Amino acid sequence: MITYLVVGLGNPDDSYLNTRHNLGYMFVDALAKRYHYGWNEFKNIAKITEFEVGDKKLILMKSHSYMNESGTAVQAVAAYFKIKPKNIIVTYDDIALDVGRLRLAINKSSGGHNGVQSIIDQLGGSDFIRLRLGIGPQKGPAEKYVLTRIPTIQKRYVTDTIDRGIGCLQTLLDHGLELAATEYNGSKPE
Repeated sequence: MITYLVVGLGNPDDSYLNTRHNLGYMFVDALAKRYHYGWNEFKNIAKITEFEVGDKKLILMKSHSYMNESGTAVQAVAAYFKIKPKNIIVTYDDIALDVGRLRLAINKSSGGHNGVQSIIDQLGGSDFIRLRLGIGPQKGPAEKYVLTRIPTIQKRYVTDTIDRGIGCLQTLLDHGLELAATEYNGSKPE
């Protein structure tokens, strides 16, 4: 059985709830809820939940550290469960993609995302899968834009994006990265 670590990037403080920058947290929360699993503490550095989907085991993770320091917790959880970087899937917000769009890729740069850069630094390379969830187009300074709450008018798109992201993840697990990327990259809800 292959084990995958699915990391949702976000910030742990309640003041960041429902902000654009916490889309990764929202994604893994929705995934855990879909499969009816709750969260457990892992060594005071993260919350995790574990379950099987078909012949794959998923470990979902939300770090207790802030976004820019996510890599330390990701590296620790991956090492504990002996998960290779190629079986780590990191989900996060991407300001370069319009709200509602998805992009699945592996072995890319951080694209200026500090949370992703922290993971690259701690794992010693970029050989992990990224599922980017669009939050653009940016209005104003990036640091301020990503930390604002998701406006009501965009909440439907965000929910649809998370649902399609879960579908993308299922396709990735069942049929591989290439087919999942072909089917979902750039897609946007109706």
